[in-house]
Amino acid sequence: MKIRRHPKLRFRPRLVPATPSRLPTSARGSLLWWRAVMLPLALLLAGAGGAPANTAALLKETHAMTLAGRWDAALAALDAADAGAAKGGDGRSAAIRTIEGGRVLTERSFLHRKDPAPARAALEKGLGLATAARDEAAAAEAAQQLGRLEEAAAAAEKCGVTRALAAARSELSRRAAVAGDAGRAFTQAEQALAAARAYGAASEIRAAEALVGAAGRKLPN
Repeated sequence: MKIRRHPKLRFRPRLVPATPSRLPTSARGSLLWWRAVMLPLALLLAGAGGAPANTAALLKETHAMTLAGRWDAALAALDAADAGAAKGGDGRSAAIRTIEGGRVLTERSFLHRKDPAPARAALEKGLGLATAARDEAAAAEAAQQLGRLEEAAAAAEKCGVTRALAAARSELSRRAAVAGDAGRAFTQAEQALAAARAYGAASEIRAAEALVGAAGRKLPN
């Protein structure tokens, strides 16, 4: 029996690309997490396609350990693989393992505020190995991870400068208030609040807000 469609019942679904702005908040967060964590791993695994199968399997294992927060176990697995590798063996596999170690150290540095120097050293070594082995994919992964470290270092430096500026403006506001200069005290307090809101912690923002309120109450009507 052939079913005929009613001529008026013609549905043409409109396909909308799933961009981050069109996704719900939870889905948007998952997409950003994919780009930040899974995409670099996918690129590294793609680069490991021509390497021995045990190297690709090792990367999957260490990535699973990283997601579970087992940083030391992931690094130990990579060290064990390096120790078991033949001396003067496959340079491409050695580069991939070294870069993966740098990635693990980078993630741990970001989440636990560890010293990024070991991660940078491992990634620079891995970049040299990848360049020598003419592995462009692995070299690109190392360069990307090094870029993440540089961005984090620049942000941390900017944060420290901004916090120092907020503290200095707060002190100037207090001194102006003691000197009876209400206008200057209020101006400095507002600048301290702006700096605290840029990179300060919640406690610093609340302190600056209180300072602005106290200075504002002393302004002439």
